[in-house]
Amino acid sequence: MENYKAPYKKVIPFSVIIWLILVLIYGCGNKNNSDSVRGENDVWIENLSFIPDSLNIPVGTTVTWINQDSTAYTVTSKDTVNSEILFDSGSILPNDTFNYTFNNSGVYHYYCRKHPRLMNGVIIVQ
Repeated sequence: MENYKAPYKKVIPFSVIIWLILVLIYGCGNKNNSDSVRGENDVWIENLSFIPDSLNIPVGTTVTWINQDSTAYTVTSKDTVNSEILFDSGSILPNDTFNYTFNNSGVYHYYCRKHPRLMNGVIIVQ
């Protein structure tokens, strides 16, 4: 057994291990637009919330809802008197948008049909 050599062991430098951990933590996360700048008439959909949940705008303004989350949501508004749907986005997929132009003054309450008790907002048009 004089010629026996122990198997060669590869040693990974500590700095390489740290770099791999950082890549896994920061490089593989959800790639959405959360680093984007929200416009004056934009509403972000994020973490089961509309951000902001209240917006004051003049007549004729287009509001854009931007889904910053990893699941689909809706934006729906009904007339409080006769329950007629005023607008409905349908399903807004992640990183997708919905636009609506408010041509009449009033208070428009809206919600997500999937989460009506959690996700509510209001647009005040003057």
